[in-house]
Amino acid sequence: MNLLNLWPANNGGTLTFTTVAGSIDLKTHDKEEVIYDAVLKPDGWLGGSAGALDQIEFAYENAGGDVKITMRWKDGKRPRNAGLNGHHTLLIPTRYHVVAKTAGGKIEGAVINGNVGAHTSGGSIRFGKVTGNLKARTSGGTISLEGVTGNADVETSGGSIKIGNVDGDVVAHTSGGSIQVVAVSGGVKGSTSGGSIRAELARQSSQPIELNTSGGSI
Repeated sequence: MNLLNLWPANNGGTLTFTTVAGSIDLKTHDKEEVIYDAVLKPDGWLGGSAGALDQIEFAYENAGGDVKITMRWKDGKRPRNAGLNGHHTLLIPTRYHVVAKTAGGKIEGAVINGNVGAHTSGGSIRFGKVTGNLKARTSGGTISLEGVTGNADVETSGGSIKIGNVDGDVVAHTSGGSIQVVAVSGGVKGSTSGGSIRAELARQSSQPIELNTSGGSI
């Protein structure tokens, strides 16, 4: 299944994207519109069949320059033998906020001028050059950030965290990996239950630095 849709979107608006399956790729362009391009197919490794595509539905909302896209199971829960493999690409205006959620896949984005919220139940999260505050959560993957002008709040239940060049405060927590924070201008709060922590400040900061690990070096 291939999908291609677009909606008018004003700079300063917000994209809210939610999907039950698949990775998410966020990009910007110089047009005041959101373009959604998706490829979906059954995943044989997860017991998926051609009928899985018949079990999903989409809901779209477009108002006041904001766009909301929701991909969900028709009965509200994942049916048996409904494994899906998908890739969702979204083009947003130059200045736009994003909230992206997937139940199974990685989330990536770059050159975003707006606040970012990213949540995945089973994949990595990676962003570069974000001008705005960023909040990221994953239940099973690594988190990598490079170049954030704003505050970064990240958490993973099963992976390492690598953060570089943040002009703001950083909060980072992992239950099963190491944390590396480099070139941060604000305060840092880092904690891990099973790895080492390395932190380097871009300059002397009056903000608090709090680092804790239950199973590694600092």
